[in-house]
Amino acid sequence: MVGPPVAVAGDMTNPTLSVLGSLRGAFRALAAGALSLSVVACGQAVPAARVAAPPTARVSVPCAGGQVRSDQALASLAGCTVVTGDLRIRSASSLRALSSLRVVRGKLDISQNPKLRSLAGLEALTQVGRLSLRDNPSLVSLQALSGLRSADALVIEGAPLLTSVSGLGGLTSLETLAIEDTGVTRLDGLRNLARVEQLILLDNPVLVSAAGLGRIENAELIDIRGNTLLYGGQDEFLPRLTWATEAVLSDNASMTRGDVDGFRRRVAIAPGAAAGEHASR
Repeated sequence: MVGPPVAVAGDMTNPTLSVLGSLRGAFRALAAGALSLSVVACGQAVPAARVAAPPTARVSVPCAGGQVRSDQALASLAGCTVVTGDLRIRSASSLRALSSLRVVRGKLDISQNPKLRSLAGLEALTQVGRLSLRDNPSLVSLQALSGLRSADALVIEGAPLLTSVSGLGGLTSLETLAIEDTGVTRLDGLRNLARVEQLILLDNPVLVSAAGLGRIENAELIDIRGNTLLYGGQDEFLPRLTWATEAVLSDNASMTRGDVDGFRRRVAIAPGAAAGEHASR
């Protein structure tokens, strides 16, 4: 038995062209992300995931930098992806306005921020010239820097509540690493650092181990003073270091005379440069 004719919407003078035109329209809508697909299962239409539109290219938004002295002033940099000069941040309690920032071509100086507890907001930062973190007495974490891959220098000073350098594992080379007057106990977060020209560890009263710097083989300057609890045995104290232009080890009360003498025997010091003195307990 032959059923009734089936009506096809469109131009009935050429049904084939009409169907093809409808298909082309549907594909255009899919490409624009304006149409969802449905799958027929057990007689019911099940919505499938919406077809996403093609990804757009990342947009670079440059800013000149300068100095900001409040959270409100920092908010003016929201959306900035590249700072072409130096950026100095003072009296800020949060860096979340910088969530788009990827590159600072000059210096990033985050100093004298008494209420700043973390660097949250810098998760997108991958490259900086010189990074200075000075006199931030409430700072407890560097974890937001886990995306940082390139820096000329890193200076951390005046952060007594900071106990860890976790978050710095992306750094493999620095001209200067200076950690002074902090609550850091170990340097394991710097385990991937293989090159440093100047290594400065000053007055970190609870620093017990420098084993995290175990990949460094030579340096221009080693200046390690006033770290009361720092262990000086070769297994944990710069175990691969073999050469330095200048080395100063003093006022590290937990280092024995034998530790310092052992350091002098295994590390070649440039002629005329002193290897420092051991301060007695």
